[in-house]
Amino acid sequence: MKSRDELFVNLNNIKSKYDYNKKLIEKMSYEFGNKGLLGKIPNQIFSGLIRVETLNNIELYMFTKILFEETNNSDIRPENYFTQNEINEFDNTIIGKEKVDRIVLENVIQIDDLHWICPYWDVYDIHKVSDNFLLTYNVKSQRELKNVRTSSGKNYQKINVNQKSVDDISQEVLENKFTPNMITLNMRLMDNNNPNYSYNPTTKELIIIPSETIKNNLISDDENKSELKENNKKNNNDTLVDVIDGWNRISGFSKAVTTANESNKILKGGLVVSIVCMTEEDARNYIARESKRNDMSKEYIKAIEKNDYNKIIDQMNNAGDTIANILKDNIGLTMDDVIYNNKLTTYDIMNSALKQTGLDTKDPIDINRKVPKLIDIVTHLVKYIIKYHFSNDKWLIKNKSFLLEPGIFIGYIAIAYELINNQNYLNEIERIGDNLVKLTNKDVSGFKLKSKTPNSIQIYKYFKELV
Repeated sequence: MKSRDELFVNLNNIKSKYDYNKKLIEKMSYEFGNKGLLGKIPNQIFSGLIRVETLNNIELYMFTKILFEETNNSDIRPENYFTQNEINEFDNTIIGKEKVDRIVLENVIQIDDLHWICPYWDVYDIHKVSDNFLLTYNVKSQRELKNVRTSSGKNYQKINVNQKSVDDISQEVLENKFTPNMITLNMRLMDNNNPNYSYNPTTKELIIIPSETIKNNLISDDENKSELKENNKKNNNDTLVDVIDGWNRISGFSKAVTTANESNKILKGGLVVSIVCMTEEDARNYIARESKRNDMSKEYIKAIEKNDYNKIIDQMNNAGDTIANILKDNIGLTMDDVIYNNKLTTYDIMNSALKQTGLDTKDPIDINRKVPKLIDIVTHLVKYIIKYHFSNDKWLIKNKSFLLEPGIFIGYIAIAYELINNQNYLNEIERIGDNLVKLTNKDVSGFKLKSKTPNSIQIYKYFKELV
């Protein structure tokens, strides 16, 4: 029997090839509905709202089974991941699930315009909301993903849910021993959208109606996708409710209700809920502050903290496309992103580079003039080296040279900043690129270019002088 991690890797790989295939989603939704499961689950998986790791066993089996029938890909053959007893049970089970489409919180106190406190959210209401996938695990505002290497040698990042903690919480709830504490839900603020909620100060009831898809998530206009894209354009109030603190507790409560229902046991208990309205950036900063009290890695905390240099790095990581910006989506939060997700460098490394430039982070005019130029020079330099010295093969340069190691980007920023006022920088790039490929390992010894903490001052000075 292969591991579930192996299945998650293979499902995600195959799913990406069928992204928003209308006929496949309609078939899955129909089959899920026949099982008494939520028909929206397949659509939410393909639109990125649900990760396959969060599915329960029968939902995971159904998704795997239907995708296997559609693709005939042996990597996701159900018999490799589910026992015959499980398959027989799931094939012959019809689920009786209470369907809800909104989160209703009572006795809610409004703290300010975008902050509320619910003093008690009942265990059964928590289960209904969780069971209907009305809450989102947003990796951009959650704790670090866990890096896993499967038995077949594939690297995979899974959501960082502590299953032992979930089981312990579930057991405490079953024994009515869990002491209520506070979790935090975030109605995610997105561009040009108003979260779909209502608060009645008289009844003190807060109602939130989450979306089932993400507007403008689609990237293709082919026959299968155009109708979905048009429907999404009409929706101007996408509402996603991210659990930014408390996912393990919600999972534990939901599991306790499922277990108790099997023996008709009545449960008591609940949680205190803080409801906020934040952007992903503000939510990340909130997590960074909270996580300074736990064991989250310092590298990750520094990457998600809200500061002037990280805002510039966000700009570098998001600007333009990969043709015009080699840094686009290539700056990882941690070194694990470099190792497991093929990112080029990290926030922490870029932070140390930018601090040495003397860039005035308080001057928006300076930032707006210089940052695009830095991106352009680094892109031209790296692409010149790859094209003319490594046969336009990114993997060749990675395997044969140190010129794409994470720490080398401190040097590239140093070069770019020296050339920023040079009108003939394109000609200079060719000269510098030709000289960079002549460098030997001895020339850069002691720089620790592969490390998450390279010798940034030494690197910056060396490459600045090369110009």
